Amino acid sequence: MNDRPVILSYFAQSPDNLHLPMLGEEQNAIQLAWEAATYRPQNPIEVDYLARDSGLSKQDQIIKDIKEYSNRIVLFQFSGHAGPNALQLNDGMGGPDGIAGLLEAHAPNLKVVVLNGCSTGGQVKTLFERGIRAVVATSCAVKDTHAKQFAISFHQTLCAGYSIQEAYRDAILALKAKKLDRLLPQDIRESAVSRSGLDTSVDDGLLWGLFTQDTAADSVNSKSWWAISGRPDANQPPANFYEANQYGKLKKQLDQLNNDYAKARVRAIKFPDETDFQEELMDKNQRRQELQKEIDGLKDAIQKLADEFTRIPLNTERLRLAKAHFDAGEYEGARAIFDTEIELMETELAALLEEKEKLAGATSENEQHLTDKANEYLILANLTAINFDLADRYEQTRAYFTLSLKAHRNP
Repeated sequence: MNDRPVILSYFAQSPDNLHLPMLGEEQNAIQLAWEAATYRPQNPIEVDYLARDSGLSKQDQIIKDIKEYSNRIVLFQFSGHAGPNALQLNDGMGGPDGIAGLLEAHAPNLKVVVLNGCSTGGQVKTLFERGIRAVVATSCAVKDTHAKQFAISFHQTLCAGYSIQEAYRDAILALKAKKLDRLLPQDIRESAVSRSGLDTSVDDGLLWGLFTQDTAADSVNSKSWWAISGRPDANQPPANFYEANQYGKLKKQLDQLNNDYAKARVRAIKFPDETDFQEELMDKNQRRQELQKEIDGLKDAIQKLADEFTRIPLNTERLRLAKAHFDAGEYEGARAIFDTEIELMETELAALLEEKEKLAGATSENEQHLTDKANEYLILANLTAINFDLADRYEQTRAYFTLSLKAHRNP
């Protein structure tokens, strides 16, 4: 069962689809940022990012999503036309009290609500009354291009592993760099005002504000703001995994595929009617998902090998040397310890089995030697399993596991 934290984002275009030309670019840029984070090695943040475009930014869909993802929701975002008392969804106005009530009832792990529309600061009081602890909202009408800049900068910082406070800071700094951080001149305000009849009254101060209750101090300042209390951490491979040659090869391929995918996505968005571009995008995405699965498989195999090294006694020099190489991330070196003495290992195993047969009652010392030999073959089998360069990796792995069992059946 998937229990990863979820970010819900809604991008609501006006019904005539003309008022917010930058909304699609905002959605695509944020989506790409979170996708890139998913495939980043040692990704510092583990969340599922779920974006709803204008066609799905409807009242029934929001209700369904909040109930379905419930305690997994850690961030709720709306981008589109808004005012102090309403959000304009694709199928009509949404009141802050209704959405806040749903979030209060179904999303106990929610850390922040982001309302990226005109004059949403008027909704903060209602959200606070409903138990929402942190809200990013605006003080007046905002221009489409400015809203896009803020939201993209905010999410790019979040998905890089920073706190909500740091993401807000970076978004404001990005606006400051373009001198967009304070109230817009009157002529720009008028052009930015929603044409949907929403009140977009102006207050003094920054365009965007991060409003927090006292209980939100820890979560908005923590880099682990997204973590859900009581949720077990995902298994992490040994630290040396990311320096291993096997991982480096796969990661290089994945980086290239991610780069190709990003370019293909740009083409597909720019030319939505070109079927070749859409097919290319799907192909690149499928290939990178397959490669990611291979990397995940390697992680699992490395973790299993680490567990084996922890479980078994290291009573032979080979095992001790192999463990030293493994701890250093030198998986090929660990395997070489056994490869260079494989014939000697076979001779030793044959002699021990012969001795066991002669003794007809296997002394405890002989049993220990056989156990040690079984452990050597067990580690060799696991090392072989992660050597993706071997054409007959599966056959060799199976053979060494068989010899391990032959020497002494492992528990």
